Amino acid sequence: MVQKSRSDHNPDNEPPAWYDDIQPLFAQYAKLYPIMSKYVVDLSDYASVVARLSVLNLAFSLPEGNPNHMPVTRDLGSEDRRMILKWLATKGPDGLPPLGTPRVAPTTAAPASAKPDDNLDPLQKAGKTAVILKFERASRKGET
Repeated sequence: MVQKSRSDHNPDNEPPAWYDDIQPLFAQYAKLYPIMSKYVVDLSDYASVVARLSVLNLAFSLPEGNPNHMPVTRDLGSEDRRMILKWLATKGPDGLPPLGTPRVAPTTAAPASAKPDDNLDPLQKAGKTAVILKFERASRKGET
């Protein structure tokens, strides 16, 4: 997946904010590494992220060759890395990085009977995807 950098969608070079800039990036990694969200930091959750600011700042500042460098997949662009580090260093009136304004989600809701995996082919429901789907169902039921 090609990730647009912040400069692609913010030509005015405004200070980065959680909802517009950071959360979309971090949410991808939260889905890729659910075990990290459970035991270290939930990258999809602002409160969890700001509770670990110093550790995240360190991990995103480390050189790529360091084993503690984030993300472990080494697929984050340099522009996005700089934006994350800028956001981690920017303090709002509350002393925390800017939250911004939440985006309004579209109102097209799936039917109550629909499951996230209803539209997947049988092969798409196997292997790693099967494990992730099982984990998501258990999470919704509060079993994790």
